[in-house]
Parts: sequence; C-alpha cells; structure tokens
Amino acid sequence: MNILIVCIVIANVVISQGNVEEAGRTNSEIQERSLLIFDHQECRYLGYKMKNGEVKELTDPCVKWTCLANQTQLLVQGC
Repeated sequence: MNILIVCIVIANVVISQGNVEEAGRTNSEIQERSLLIFDHQECRYLGYKMKNGEVKELTDPCVKWTCLANQTQLLVQGC
C-alpha cells in the first residue's frame, strides 16, 4: 500500500513539473516541442519540417531523425 502511495505522489510531482515548464509558453511554442504529423505526408518536430521518408541528421546531440509520417512516427536513432 505504501509503495502505491509513493508512486502516486511521484506521478503527481512529475505532472506538476511538466505544467510548470509549460506555464508562460504560447500554444505554438508548446506545439513546436511536440511531434506533429500532417496528412500522413509531413512531420514537424522542434521547429524542423520533414517530408515523409526524409532524414535529418543532427550533430549536437548526434542523432538521425527519419520522418515516417505515413505511420505517424518519427524514428530517432543515435549515432
């Protein structure tokens, strides 16, 4: 029973922290940090736009993103 209470408290703290981080941001600023898929043809994430199948390679941190809009996914691979 005590473990369940601790888990609930931790979950509430994590959710509250997320709400605090979003406080003061506009909806477009919040959406920019979220993966958005348009018409199964385009991915938008962190200010980047990619067409379905397009690959974006970043250096810091070293990651490769593959837009899989037709599957409503963004594949993220480390280098």
